[in-house]
Amino acid sequence: MAPPSELSVEQLDATLVLAFLEHLEKQRENCARTSNSRLAAIKTFFKFLEYRLPSVLDQARRVRAILIKKTDEVIVG
Repeated sequence: MAPPSELSVEQLDATLVLAFLEHLEKQRENCARTSNSRLAAIKTFFKFLEYRLPSVLDQARRVRAILIKKTDEVIVG
């Protein structure tokens, strides 16, 4: 796999994003909240791209359709 600095926008598809989120949870042992936070940032970036690069509109919509994971809410005592 190429280093992140060599990736083009066209290579950032839903499959790659899902693989990244799985990597966060499995190899780096991050919780679902962390991956949800990263996913929110990625979705925001793709929303920005929809207006700047119309050629990636379909790709952006697929990425933005990825669902967040359910997490338990922590009740503050």
